[in-house]
Amino acid sequence: MERIVLDTIDKRLKDAVKETPGACVRTIIKPFFLERSEAVLRRRMEMLHMRGLIRCEKTKRDVLCYPVDETGKGDEL
Repeated sequence: MERIVLDTIDKRLKDAVKETPGACVRTIIKPFFLERSEAVLRRRMEMLHMRGLIRCEKTKRDVLCYPVDETGKGDEL
């Protein structure tokens, strides 16, 4: 398995998801707007999801984010 390298913003986004499971993407990325633009932060969240580091679920209005446990499966509701 290849090793995934995360920079500080990715780690902080992942920690924010872990602190507030089930929050929408906008709520998670809002505190980071001074550092990066919204488009960049949304793309970072998408990349975390594609790498399997967080789990995202689309609803009618929002995209909800959940942490992934050590086994690689998302938290079951």
